[in-house]
Amino acid sequence: MKFVRFAAKRRRRGRNTSQREKPARAKKQTARPANRSSKKPAARRAKKGGNRRQVRLWQRLPDVKAWFNKLAPAVTTGTKRMAPTMVTAILVGAIAVGGYVGYRWLTTSAHFAAKHIVVDGNDRVAVAEVERTLAIPTGTNIFSIDLGLLELKLESKSWIKSASVTRQLPNTLKVMLVEHKAAAVVQMDGLYLADAEGNLFKRAVIARGEGAGLPVVTGIPRGLYVRLPKLARADIRRAMEIARTYKSGAKRPRLGEIHLNSRRSFTLFTYDSGLEIRVGRGETTTIASRLRFFDHAWKTLDSSERARAQTIYVDNTTRPDRVTVGFRN
Repeated sequence: MKFVRFAAKRRRRGRNTSQREKPARAKKQTARPANRSSKKPAARRAKKGGNRRQVRLWQRLPDVKAWFNKLAPAVTTGTKRMAPTMVTAILVGAIAVGGYVGYRWLTTSAHFAAKHIVVDGNDRVAVAEVERTLAIPTGTNIFSIDLGLLELKLESKSWIKSASVTRQLPNTLKVMLVEHKAAAVVQMDGLYLADAEGNLFKRAVIARGEGAGLPVVTGIPRGLYVRLPKLARADIRRAMEIARTYKSGAKRPRLGEIHLNSRRSFTLFTYDSGLEIRVGRGETTTIASRLRFFDHAWKTLDSSERARAQTIYVDNTTRPDRVTVGFRN
């Protein structure tokens, strides 16, 4: 029983102690609202704007100086890196502008106006014809002239094989010509002049003396030259080669014509009497050998026999040393 009473007393004491401490805690709790209530009027005044500081509009803008100070190192570094590129671009631009200005001056200055045309390499083509073909207006700047176009104009002329036009400062154009050299007259649908390569470059005007003293090649049709130009040119070259071989011999009658027949065999005709010499076909050495047999037979003929001789055959392939002579009645 004593133990129970003692425990009860202890519980009562604990309750009394807690009840005594509670008012102190309540005082602390009631003190906080008092402090808050003292601040409420100031807060209300702040909300109403009573004590708010007035700030001008320009003061609200960002600090440009501080922003620039932050950006300056990056800008400086980028500028240093871009400096070579910027310098190169400026130099290229300056060169381009200077080149354009110089070009305009060169192509428009009266100091370089064309006044003289010098022609070299011309034999058949007259200087006046060259000037008419170029047709350069007086006072034209030589740097504004298309030289390639002038060369094409000149090469369109029949006697001109190639042309080169150059400038000579300050006011001269020099024309270098390479003319065709006629090596034979080719009979097709008309008379044409052919060069040593067998190219037909113009119609022959006999009245002007074109083709004088040249052998005449016949038997090559115009259609062959159009359809198979390489073959036709080869036949013309072959005919001219036989003509050179014939002319290389001494005391032979003057040659007038080289004819290619349908069997592709060659026949020579002399200029004065029209004597027919059938040399056939073959290599140059073969033709030269046959012509030596002709020389031997021609020597054996007297003047009356030569006058009556019509055809001489030296194209016997089985008996090359046998020469047959046909006479007129």
